[in-house]
Amino acid sequence: MNRAQAQYALGRVFNEYPDCMYAATAAFFAVNASTTWMKAQEHPIHYTFFAINTIWGSACVALTARELLNRKDLMRRTRHPQKTPVEIVIIQDELGLDRILQRTADKEELEFGTMLRRVRDGSNITITEILDPAVAEQKKLILERGKRYVRIEKPKLLSRLGYGGMHHYHPQVPFTGHAYHYAINNTDRNKPKNWIDLLTFNTPAGPELIGYDNKRTYLPTDATKRTLVRATPKDIWKYLADKPSV
Repeated sequence: MNRAQAQYALGRVFNEYPDCMYAATAAFFAVNASTTWMKAQEHPIHYTFFAINTIWGSACVALTARELLNRKDLMRRTRHPQKTPVEIVIIQDELGLDRILQRTADKEELEFGTMLRRVRDGSNITITEILDPAVAEQKKLILERGKRYVRIEKPKLLSRLGYGGMHHYHPQVPFTGHAYHYAINNTDRNKPKNWIDLLTFNTPAGPELIGYDNKRTYLPTDATKRTLVRATPKDIWKYLADKPSV
């Protein structure tokens, strides 16, 4: 197992099972709070540590509840799988692709994103337009940007406007490594059932682009990144075997 594969494995734990991670952390703080409460009976200074553990534990409980609701919604969207799952994603809009890759290479501190138009033909999807991210913000399709999120207009409205997916960029997360981003988190996947989305992030080899939907991930077939193919976690593991420097 190389470094990139280890980063991907870490990403799968944190991104695919965040409710379990938050619940375990909440339990840790609950045990610490109980211990510091008993110590505080003899040494009042421990009331401070009790308060800290209680606050952090409560925050983790709230995050656990949020992720459980998110998982429930995602399971609802994937309850009835598509009869013909998407196998190949073809990016026809080369100018739009070059635009988001170049902006990704600029390594902005905030996430950015835009909307996609696409057509489907059997098991293939062709992305016909990647809207300029600046235009997406001007049109209020992208409502807010942060270090760990992009807030978009209501998906139902976007679908009525003809959009069938979104792209967004991930800045580097401290201490995780670049290959962490190949594991798509549940929040990003929780989009309309028929959407296909794109994600860009930076690696030592340059900007990377992958695709995903509610449950599947798509990897580029070559350096142009104009064709993405469906990839299982095993396929991603093999893909990263050739990227020890990621």
